[in-house]
Amino acid sequence: MHKLPKESFIASIVIPTHQYRQRSWMVKECLSALRRQTVSKDSFEVLVINNSPNENKKWETELLEFCDQLNLRILHEPKRGSYAARNLGARCAQGRILAFIDSDCVPKKNWLEMGVESLLKSDPKTVLGGRIIKQGKSNPLNWVERHEKLFTLNQRRNIYRGGFVATANLMIFRKVFFDVGVFDDSLVASGDVEWSFRAQEKGCKLFYSSTSCVYHHVVARFLEIVQRYRRKAGGHYAVKRINPMALEGKQYNGFQAKKILSPKGFFFCAVSRLHFLIKIVQIFELGLCKLGKVRFTN
Repeated sequence: MHKLPKESFIASIVIPTHQYRQRSWMVKECLSALRRQTVSKDSFEVLVINNSPNENKKWETELLEFCDQLNLRILHEPKRGSYAARNLGARCAQGRILAFIDSDCVPKKNWLEMGVESLLKSDPKTVLGGRIIKQGKSNPLNWVERHEKLFTLNQRRNIYRGGFVATANLMIFRKVFFDVGVFDDSLVASGDVEWSFRAQEKGCKLFYSSTSCVYHHVVARFLEIVQRYRRKAGGHYAVKRINPMALEGKQYNGFQAKKILSPKGFFFCAVSRLHFLIKIVQIFELGLCKLGKVRFTN
């Protein structure tokens, strides 16, 4: 049993990140939004976990100065993978509630207040999944961004159809998190799926909150979307091997059946053609997994 540190805050916000130099603008955007939260800054802490430990550390001083109004700590997780980074953040957290978000998320100003309020009013074993609004950088959105807005990170669908909560916006009492157990850091994708099913087996209930909301940047390039869906397919395969009952009877969110048609028909719609291609990529990737031909890396 993990020994929990003393509770000093109502909440600990856990943010894994990697390749900070390339993603610094997103991390700063996220932290700027946390400075504007409607709750007192003394009531929560922020843990940024660096998952690229060989990176030049000069950015840490820059980030600490940028966030001098927050209770910010920067931690280092040498093991590659966002789930290993989240586990380190959870172990070092001093808040009663763990609030997981991604470094490319921008929480609304009442995100933490609404989430904490909902948890305090709910059953102690509640796993709260907040709303995730997808946003792109292009104006107008390109066809990759349009695809991602339609098909990814629908937290309501994740909970009610997929049976899991995405870690891009997840809150839970710290004690309950460790009672369930930490994320499986051997997984490079779908670790939130495996953990959510394990939590439900321990008696936890998933709850969707439309008021505890974050904005999430979506990928914009074709190669990024192919890589991400390959990882999702590999994660799905790994989860099924760890827990054969996971996703049983659930619709895997990588193969949604939503129809996107232009007035001229399916093959005249770029987003539909992209989704068809993504399905082929995932089926091919799952086949390679079954043949033992692929080892997934972060």
